Amino acid sequence: MSVNGNKKGKCWERELCKKLEELFPTNKFQRVPQSGAFFGGKNRYRAEGAREDAKEILSGDIICPQGFPFSVECKSYKDFPFHKILKGECKELDEWIKQAESDAEVSRKNMIIFMKFNNIGQYVCFDKKLLQDINFHNYMLYINKYVVISYEEFESQYLRINVLREWLDVR
Repeated sequence: MSVNGNKKGKCWERELCKKLEELFPTNKFQRVPQSGAFFGGKNRYRAEGAREDAKEILSGDIICPQGFPFSVECKSYKDFPFHKILKGECKELDEWIKQAESDAEVSRKNMIIFMKFNNIGQYVCFDKKLLQDINFHNYMLYINKYVVISYEEFESQYLRINVLREWLDVR
């Protein structure tokens, strides 16, 4: 990723933190320092021997409130080949899912990817097992395992996502 790409990614992470704080107003979301997951991706080796709370906090791209059920991955790109999702072979999304699932494994959470594409929109990807029933108005199902929806749809229907509903009930 170029310097501009890194700057763009950081801007999306900050924007997403604000959006999540609006969605969950009594909670704080922050970017993980040093641009990206401290324990995620290529840095997974750092998690060996680390405290469990540190793994929860520093995996993914966003520091989430205690007990938040997701490890959050953020992606901001110029374009995205949505047609490949329909074909069931999207290498870009496969790579992001692999990274997000690795981070989620370290933090013992569920993975979620928030994606932003220039002049296209904002989207969310997560495992469909987190839904009791898929009742979104517009979504794509990727390889019969992952739901891809617009951020607006996610925001309007987030209470249908089992782990979020449970987390909110506990609080």
